Amino acid sequence: LITGLNLFTNAFALNWVFQAVEKMQYIAIRQILSGLFSLIGVLIFVHSPNDVMIAASILALSALVGNIWFIPIYQRLYAKIKLEFSIEFWKELFKESFPLAFASIMIGIYYNLDMVMLGYMKPESDVGIYNAAYKIFLLGLVPIQFIFSAYFPTLSRIGLCKSQEFKDTIKNYGKFVIGLGIVTGLFLLIFSERIILFVFSESY
Repeated sequence: LITGLNLFTNAFALNWVFQAVEKMQYIAIRQILSGLFSLIGVLIFVHSPNDVMIAASILALSALVGNIWFIPIYQRLYAKIKLEFSIEFWKELFKESFPLAFASIMIGIYYNLDMVMLGYMKPESDVGIYNAAYKIFLLGLVPIQFIFSAYFPTLSRIGLCKSQEFKDTIKNYGKFVIGLGIVTGLFLLIFSERIILFVFSESY
């Protein structure tokens, strides 16, 4: 339930605005601040497995603080936020965003179906061990996600023109992703044991 509060905090996040206008510095600062807030909170208040609710609360609160941080910046750069409701706007928004929403749902299923299936076949302890190692894998995807966030607005803007610039940008994006994927994959593969022992200790 505590983690589920992120559904509401993410609902008014304005990172998509700054991504669309390619002002990525605000998104980077927000992620750094939220990460530091989470890290400091966990180090101060989480000391045992019994503090799991405190840890969940800290993560939810850090997301909330990070999303609130966007609001005054948006209002200073663009306009005051006003609450309005329009059925026609919601219909158009739903129609335009449905492909992205469907893709996000499929991605969520892709990344979590293995743990759900494992939960039916194995004890909870096995799921926990698998999930811990899987977090390391997801950490390896973070650099690629940063590259995608930086390229996506440009691809969206120039993609409508179907120009040579779009083809060149796609090629550069592909080279970055493939290169970074190979380097990250090799790094995690070679140092997997050290990373696991460092993060989860000998007891893992």
